[in-house]
Formats: sequence, structure tokens, C-alpha cells
Amino acid sequence: MKVLGPHAGKVKQAKEAVTKMISQLSPPRARVLIRQVMLPKKAGVGLQVAGLKKIVDLRIPDPLELYTYVWRKGECQRDVAGSILSKVATSSEFRPEDVRIYFDYFDRTDNPDDQAHVANTLLDQLIEQPEWVLPYLPKVVSKLAMVPGATMKAVQGLTHCTSNVTDVVEALTRVLQACRLATRTDPKMNKEGTDGRVLADLISQHAFSPFSDIVNSVGRMSVEECTPETLKEFLGEVLRRWHDEQTSDSSSARACLTCALTVWVKLLRPGQHEVWVKEIAAMESRLLSQGNVSNLGQFAQALAGYAPGMGLSPDEWDQMLSVLRTLFVRLFEGPLLVNTKTVEQKLPADDSFTKENKARESVQMDLMVDHWPSLLSHGCSEEESNELFKRCPEKWKVKLAQKLIDSWWARYEEESVRDSKQAAFQQERPDGGWQHSGGKKVSEIVVGSIVSGTVTNSSNTFGVYVNFGCEKDGKLSVPQTDWKKYRVGDKVDRMVVNKVNVDRKFVDLLVVGSKGQTVGLEASKKVAQRALSWISGNSELRSTFMVTLQKMLAKLIVAGTGEEFETSLRLLGPALDAKESVRLVQLVLDQKPASALVRVVLLWLSRSSPEDAVRLWPNLIQTTRDKPQSEDFKTLLKLCEANGLELPKFSQAVSKAMPEEALKSLCASSLPEARLAAIHVLREQHKSGAPPEQLKILCNDQVAVVRAAARDHWVALGGKDEGWQKKKEAQEEEDEDEEGA
Repeated sequence: MKVLGPHAGKVKQAKEAVTKMISQLSPPRARVLIRQVMLPKKAGVGLQVAGLKKIVDLRIPDPLELYTYVWRKGECQRDVAGSILSKVATSSEFRPEDVRIYFDYFDRTDNPDDQAHVANTLLDQLIEQPEWVLPYLPKVVSKLAMVPGATMKAVQGLTHCTSNVTDVVEALTRVLQACRLATRTDPKMNKEGTDGRVLADLISQHAFSPFSDIVNSVGRMSVEECTPETLKEFLGEVLRRWHDEQTSDSSSARACLTCALTVWVKLLRPGQHEVWVKEIAAMESRLLSQGNVSNLGQFAQALAGYAPGMGLSPDEWDQMLSVLRTLFVRLFEGPLLVNTKTVEQKLPADDSFTKENKARESVQMDLMVDHWPSLLSHGCSEEESNELFKRCPEKWKVKLAQKLIDSWWARYEEESVRDSKQAAFQQERPDGGWQHSGGKKVSEIVVGSIVSGTVTNSSNTFGVYVNFGCEKDGKLSVPQTDWKKYRVGDKVDRMVVNKVNVDRKFVDLLVVGSKGQTVGLEASKKVAQRALSWISGNSELRSTFMVTLQKMLAKLIVAGTGEEFETSLRLLGPALDAKESVRLVQLVLDQKPASALVRVVLLWLSRSSPEDAVRLWPNLIQTTRDKPQSEDFKTLLKLCEANGLELPKFSQAVSKAMPEEALKSLCASSLPEARLAAIHVLREQHKSGAPPEQLKILCNDQVAVVRAAARDHWVALGGKDEGWQKKKEAQEEEDEDEEGA
């Protein structure tokens, strides 16, 4: 326990008094007092550090002169040095060249303990504020990785930095090189001294887990801002490690290659078609040289995962698909070529041949039914999808079609959720929203027309909106990751009107390429439709996978409108029989589509199977999203009456919400169960007050059960007997007389 001197209490009181007094002065006067009282060497470390803090707190003018005064060419106490370095490193008010001299501290100071203390103080501040304003800080921090006890924090600081990407990647490359060299030393000979500790810390950072953390951190950076040369040098270190791992641990080698490819794909940038071809060919060659075909699967996976998020224009996207298709075909016809004859005819072969053949087939399948379709699912020309379809073996065709449709469906559901959130937001906006007086009316906008306009709003949550001369802005449908490309005021040319909703005053726009092609949800849907049509064209597959194909079709139907229903049916080929029709309708209803689509689907089913249409009709009138429509009840009644079918029961909620016109139809129906349903509706809608007139009419219904039910509710509402009881007794007496006779 440290024993304080007899004057410690007085010193503390004096420090507090000076600090309090300075806080009450104006900045210019406070500056003078800080320099004269708190910063001189004789003031002591505690008062100097407090003075440095006051400079920041009170926004003292020209702080750099005061820092230089107390700095004393680096001969200051280490707490003071750490405080000054932390302040100049995280402040944007100084020119980088004016404060560069402070960071020479670590070159001038020989005391390792002081170096470590100041380094950790500085690194703590840099980790807390990851946006570094001084461009040379990454290089400084990479040197701090060689300071005993500061290695871990130096790496943490670099991997968390959000600025100066090229300099950070270069610094991390130096750290990885140092770690690799440290592993060539003998850990047993590394003593516990300062140098030994540095070597031990560097070796620990070369372990696979921290190594992969460093590489993945670079993958998460905005390395499109990094120079290709710097990124390639970093990749050189990573791939060197990958090469070493292949001789020891296959799982580590695979994980290391995944990390490397995550960074490597960042060399592929928009507008650099020739670079794409060159870099892809170079990486392909490097992977082939290792003789492991599984590497090619990881290669394809990395490309398929990265390319859609590059923010390419429709024309550039076509170029990228062409480059990658050329790669995939080259792999199929070369290193991934499977010897099917040996497998099909069960010819004898070496174990190594059989194993390699299976490995090639496994990678080929992943590429064929996963990676390649993942790319095309973002939108492609018919020619591009046909290139994939014609190469797909029979046994993988259904999987391939399923992949394309599932990929589109996942985007559709994501977009639907985002649109629902946006709709909720728009309900809170002022009436009119983004409208323009004098603009063309929404009703006059023609689907398929080409327009241009200016971005008026752009956000991750609500998308991109464009003023294209209409009375209300149109929504530009772009991949969610691309919204940053569109800034308010930007001009957007060659947009096609994709959808128009006059009631909502909503116009959906798409950016099109030179050939009219698009990228995004609508383009993805077209690929999904193409896939279903392609697979349905195979009569054998259509027969054996009918349920699977119907599930695919149901999703496409739900994502469309009632007007598109008949067109969507044609994707499945020949007309469906009654059983298949019922199954398809049930699959559509399971997705809980909008009422308008349910109505169209049930009417279509009623033509071939009216009894099943009637059975499923409650899905239309019991929907929770829309109020029941009178016409839906009338259509249901007509179906039942025309086909001698029993009317389904109505739920309490439907009865309460039933429109007046629908109730009148029930009351007038020739079906007894319809008139009973009317009584149930009247019971739910009239629990008190005067009995409604419709009920009085039903009290005299020709069917006894209907008559009894109506009279029971009539009396419950306080209606008069109207002589029904006497008529009932008289009828009973007549019945008894007839029985006696």
C-alpha cells in the first residue's frame, strides 16, 4: 500500500482549487493560467494531466502550442505523453503534418516500460474512436505491434478502424508478415523479457483463429477504396498461409481459402470488365495448381455470393454473367468433367480414381444447382438461363428449378415485409405525399413506357423515389444494397414503367439496360417463371414431380395479380385434371393471398369442381384483411343453388360483418340452410332493440326448422307472439286426430 507524504492532502486541495478557478475564467485568461500554473515541469504530473484535460474541456484556443510546451521534445513524463498523443490522434482540428512529430516518441524513447504504457494509452483511445483522422496512424499502430504488451491492442485497433482503408490493409499486411516470421523462431528460446514477449504475442496472433479474424475484418472493410496493389499484397500473405495449411489440416485449409476469397472478390469492381477476366483467370489457375477440385467449389461460391452485391448496371450485370458462365463451362468441360461411363457401367477402378470422380461430381452439382443459379436468380436474359438449362443433367433438373424459384421467393418475401413497413410509414405522412402539381396523372401512365427523372428520396428503409414528370413520384425498384448509388438530385435515365396502381397512385419503375433488360425482383421472377416452364416441358418430370411443380407455381401465382392467373397456369403445361386443380388451389390458399386473387382462383376452380370451390369458399369471405363483399356471397349462393350443394357455415366474425345486400340474398335463397344462415346473421347483428323486418318474414317460412329458429329469436328480441303459439297447438291437435283416426 502506497503511503502518501505529509503534504499530499494539501497538494490535492491546491490542484482542485486551481482547476475550479480556471473553469470559471474565459478561455483566453484560462489559457494563460494553465500555461503558467498547470503545465510547467515543476507543477507535477497530476496537475499537468489535469491541465491537458482542461485545454480540451474549455476549448482553449491554439492548444497545439500548449501541447508543444508541455511535450518538451518528448522528454515529458509518460502519462503526459500518452495524454497528448491520445488527444492529437483523435482530434480533427490539427493538420496531420503539424502533429506528426509527436508520434516519433516511440523511436526516441528507450525505456520499454514507458513505450508500453504510452502505446496502450494511445491504443485504448484509438479503439474507442475507430475513425482515424490522421492518415499515418495505421503505420504508427503497426509499429506498436512490436512494442511489448501492445501487440494485441495494435491488431484490435487496426481491425476496428473505419477509415484510411489502404493504409490499414498495408499495416495489417506488415503485422501478418511479422507474425509469420515470428513462427520461425523457437518458442522455447523466447524468454520472458521484452523481446521474448513480443515474439510470443506475434506467434499467438498467427494461430488460425486470430489470423482468420484479421482476414475477415479486412473482408468487412470498404476495401473497394483500397488500391488493388495493396490488397494483392495482403492476399499474398493470406494465400501463403492457405498453402501451408493444405499440408497439415484440410479443414483449416478450407476455412483459410474461404477467408482469402472473401477478400479477393473485392478486386472485382464495377466498370472493370478486363480486370474481372484477368483476376478470375489468375485465381482459377492458382487453385487448379493445387489439384484439389473442392477449391473450385469455394471459388464459385465466393463469386456467386459477391457479384450480385457489386451494384452493377443491367448492361454490366450481363457482362459479369457472361464472364462467369465462360468460367463455369470451362470448369465443367475441364477439371470438373465426370467419368460417367465408369459409374453407370460399374467398371472397376482405383479407389483414388473413384474418390476423385465423386469429388468432381459433388462440386459440379454444387455449381450447377446452387452457385450458378444463385447468380441467374437476380435476373438474366433467356439466352443466359438456357445456357444453364441445357447443361443440367436430368437428375438435377428439379433441384435447379427449385433453387431458382426459392431464391426469387426469398427476395419477394423480404420485399413484401419492407413494403409493408413502408406503407405503415407513409400512412403517417401528410396527405398527398410526394406529389407535384401539373404532373401527368397516374391514370395516364402507360406500363412499358421508357421514362427519365430525378431522385427525390433515397433510403435503406423506404427505397428510392424519382420525379419522372408524373403527379406523384415513382418508386424505383432496385436491389436493397444498391440504394446508396442513388442520391437526391441524381438524374436517372432509361427507366421502364413496370406497374401502375391508379387507386393508390403508385408507379413502379425499373432501370433497364441497352437491350431492355433489368436487374431486381421482377427480373428474378421472370427467371423463376422460365425455370418452371422449362421443367414442366419434360413430360416425365412433370408427371413424377407434379406436387413439387404445383408448389412452385403456387408461389408464382401468389406473387402476381388475378389478371395474371391464367397466364401463370400455362407455365405448368397441359391443363390440370380436377384433382390437380383442387391441390393447386389449396396450395395457393395456404399462402394467404389477397382477396382479389382468392376470388379469381375459386371462380376458376368452380368451373371444374364446384363442390370443392364451395368447400373452400370460406377462405374468401372469412379473410381478415378485407371486409366481406356482397357479390362473393351471391356467387356462393348461385353455385350452391345451381349444383345442389349445401351452403357452408359462416363464422361469427363473418356474420357480424355481413353486408346488407348479402343478407337479403340469404333471406331470399331457395336453400333452407341459407335462410338459417340469415337468422344466425340477424342474431349476431341484432342482439337487442326492435326485431328486424327480415326476421318477421322468416317467422312464416315454409320449412319448420327455419320457422322455429326465426320465431325463437323474434321472441328473444321482445317481439309479439303473433298467434304462433295457438297455431302451433291447433296443428298439434290436428296431428293427434289424424293419428287417432
